[in-house]
Amino acid sequence: MDKAFKIAHISDMHIGAHCDESWRALTNSLEKYNPDLIVISGDLSESNSESDMEHACTWITGEIKSRTSLPPFGLRCGES
Repeated sequence: MDKAFKIAHISDMHIGAHCDESWRALTNSLEKYNPDLIVISGDLSESNSESDMEHACTWITGEIKSRTSLPPFGLRCGES
């Protein structure tokens, strides 16, 4: 039996760098469903400030260091 190809489409997140809880919840959901492809469209951040965009890019390619005592989180896209 062929494995189903799963796509996650995330659009218009409008999340600022200050929303660790939202970023973490989205990360956990994506890790749970383990999509083969993630498509991100629309507005990544609320303000489009340089710091918000850097935060979004860090989340996509690496890990964000949480402001709380929780461990870092991120998608780490491009590692595999």
